[in-house]
Amino acid sequence: MANIEAKIINGLLTHFGAISLPAGVTVAYPNINFDPDGSPYVRLTIAKNQPVNHHIGGGKEPERVGIFMAVVCWPVGAGIVAPSELAGTIRDHFKFNTQINYDGIRIWITEEPRVAGDDQGPVYCEIPVVIPWRCLP
Repeated sequence: MANIEAKIINGLLTHFGAISLPAGVTVAYPNINFDPDGSPYVRLTIAKNQPVNHHIGGGKEPERVGIFMAVVCWPVGAGIVAPSELAGTIRDHFKFNTQINYDGIRIWITEEPRVAGDDQGPVYCEIPVVIPWRCLP
């Protein structure tokens, strides 16, 4: 049986997996080998912050908080509209107050996700979608 740390990751990744991605767009999952081939992809990252214990006596699971980031990576020279559309689709899928029920836990999206400005590198233009979450077991 997975612990809460693994359940949070699985819950967020499973919810992301329900998004219908455009044809040809792949996903770079955390700590899974991925070699970009010049095609569009989405890179996923889960960052956890300091747990918050609301219980004076202890002995209960603390609140977990963090950020789920989906970075839309689009080939340079292929325009900005299509990757912006995908970033908006991801944002809409994780809209404010979304509740993700997964394996006995509930993950809340605590703020409206933010689509950041694009950052153009030599091969890819990257648009981060920053999704704040919290989990009260």
